[in-house]
Amino acid sequence: MTAISDLNVMFQSISSSVSALYYVMVLLLLYLYIFAVLGVFLFSKNDKVHFGSLGVALRTLFQVMIYRTPPHSLHKRGCIIFCCYPH
Repeated sequence: MTAISDLNVMFQSISSSVSALYYVMVLLLLYLYIFAVLGVFLFSKNDKVHFGSLGVALRTLFQVMIYRTPPHSLHKRGCIIFCCYPH
């Protein structure tokens, strides 16, 4: 019986933290949207591949965020991104 009560406590704590995770995700998406708009505005003339439209800029920022596209590869296209990643 203690295993079932422990699982119940664990399930209740996970379900109570979902609302906080929701707000964190909304805030993250808002930041990504703001920086994607800024990236399209600043870099679309030099780098159509990564910042040609808002959707492409969102994808590029998400790839940089998960480090699928290293930021130093964006420098080759004339786009300057200031970040703290080692080269």
